[in-house]
Amino acid sequence: MYAPQSPFPSSFLIVTPQKKKKRNQNQTHCLLTPQYRFIHNIPLINNSCTLYHVPLNSPYETAAIHNATLLISLETNLDPRFILAIILQESSGCVRVPTSYYSVRNPGLMQDHNGPATCNEDAAPVVPCGEEVVEEMIREGSAGTTDKEGKEGMGL
Repeated sequence: MYAPQSPFPSSFLIVTPQKKKKRNQNQTHCLLTPQYRFIHNIPLINNSCTLYHVPLNSPYETAAIHNATLLISLETNLDPRFILAIILQESSGCVRVPTSYYSVRNPGLMQDHNGPATCNEDAAPVVPCGEEVVEEMIREGSAGTTDKEGKEGMGL
């Protein structure tokens, strides 16, 4: 018997929404959960690196973004949906997004202010992009770098 395999590694946290017979004002709809928002954006994230002509995210790299988003949201008290929105705006979720250089170097998934974490420095994409690097990119964009406070320090 054929059993289809999940395209996600076992470390990927998936929450299956439960059907509710009645919804009252005190219940949060499953479509608002961070997991649903992330799962809804997986097709975009998985193909985002084509915009930058670099290798696509692996399932493990995509899972690392999800897991790090949830972890950093707990550390910084930022809503994980807000962190995901910044990631999608700044890099579309491509872990190998090129570092931009305008008035200052802006690396990583959230294009933070002069942080060290990146998987694409000087047009040299790193494959694979390690889970700890992905986590640090999201931490720098959310909590800030040694040069600049992040979204957490903005009172959000």
